[in-house]
Amino acid sequence: MVTDNKGNLDLSKVQMLIWTVVALTAYVVQMIHGLRQFDYMNPALPNVSETLVVLMGVSQGAYLGRKAFPESPLPSAAPPAAAAPDGKK
Repeated sequence: MVTDNKGNLDLSKVQMLIWTVVALTAYVVQMIHGLRQFDYMNPALPNVSETLVVLMGVSQGAYLGRKAFPESPLPSAAPPAAAAPDGKK
């Protein structure tokens, strides 16, 4: 669930999972608190704070950025110098 295709831990997936769990937990706590003060004449779901929306957006952006620009191998050191046509350097 939080690993890449090679089985390595994928930090962007871990971050997305953690923020999703945090957001879900915060929302459920707000719902439980709201049920204690439930107004039957005006039922409504709790509001999601702007801060949480921004943090979730940053997390999703990091995940999508990781998907858009997959890991590429690092360039190797400078290629060896080519030998001169006569065999001398």
